[in-house]
Amino acid sequence: MSYFVILSVCRVYSQPIGSSLKLYVSGISARDTGKYNCTGRVDNIPAHWSFELQAYEGLTVEAEPEQIVVFGEDSLIECIVRSQSAPETVWFFNGVHINPLENSRYVLSPDGLIVRDASFPDSGIYECSGTEITRGTTINKQINVEVVTRPRMLTAPVNSTGVRWRDARILCNATSTPAPSYKWYDGTIGAKGKEINSLNYGDRFRVSGNNGDLSVVDVHLEDEQWYWCEAFNKAGYVTGKAYLEVQMIPVFNDDNNLNKTETHAGDQVEMICQSEAKPTPKMYFKREGYEERYVNGYQPDDDRIYVFEKPSSAQQENQLIIPQEVWIRINNTTPNDTANYTCISENAAGKNETQMHIIIQRKKTWASNSR
Repeated sequence: MSYFVILSVCRVYSQPIGSSLKLYVSGISARDTGKYNCTGRVDNIPAHWSFELQAYEGLTVEAEPEQIVVFGEDSLIECIVRSQSAPETVWFFNGVHINPLENSRYVLSPDGLIVRDASFPDSGIYECSGTEITRGTTINKQINVEVVTRPRMLTAPVNSTGVRWRDARILCNATSTPAPSYKWYDGTIGAKGKEINSLNYGDRFRVSGNNGDLSVVDVHLEDEQWYWCEAFNKAGYVTGKAYLEVQMIPVFNDDNNLNKTETHAGDQVEMICQSEAKPTPKMYFKREGYEERYVNGYQPDDDRIYVFEKPSSAQQENQLIIPQEVWIRINNTTPNDTANYTCISENAAGKNETQMHIIIQRKKTWASNSR
């Protein structure tokens, strides 16, 4: 006896075994149902055999063992029951049969069981039981269902102000069951960017373990941007955003400030005081021993003294820093103008001051020789 054999690496293939030929079907499914023909020779005489294959799809029940339903919402407990003939699906809750005809809170669905307006007593053990009627096969799946609430903001982030080299905090607190976890992102006013973590931002940015507050240690000017808080749990997430403005207490650049000047009585003396700050500082001069600051322009009680304030022309590598200058000019000086003069620079972040010294010497007079 001989056979005409085609060997194949496909899902359906034949293979000779001794004096017989076997047909193999791997991963059999309903689509393999049909008539199969075998052709060969017996004593060199052609022979033909055929047979019908009825591929049968058995009962399957698919369900994740841990699922959630959302408080106050219609939620689906997923359980998909399949078989070639129409299967029957029965549900139990904590061992008690669920009859949707008697309890309208439950609705049978092809994908599972819908629980209407879920509440916390709906937490428990559900059993999805699938039965193939024609063969009497039954498969049961137990599902542990937890009722959860979606996160809701209690304290949403609000635009905040930080001061360079000090610590800053942006608040974010939400409530949910179970308690939410938190993530923070950089971004723009309209969209989140990359997650803020030690890999992207180092250790200066920390999320509180008790709530979702974001702490920024040793604030840098470059930290000024939008920040997004995301509170999430199994049911979903809620977001909030805030802009962190970074301010800078005024500082004085000694390289640009002449802290001491000296001239003779009757001459004009001029001193410039420059500071750097964010936002733009307000700058003043006052004389040591006097409480009153000099006003911009000529002084009402001494029009020899002129003070004016203006933006500095000094170049800055960091464009976020705003340099500012204040000038003091004294005409027709006298020795009484000798004093320490305090330069004050202040803005919303704080105040700083530095001392500048003016020395006015008497003019030398030369006595004439008389004969």
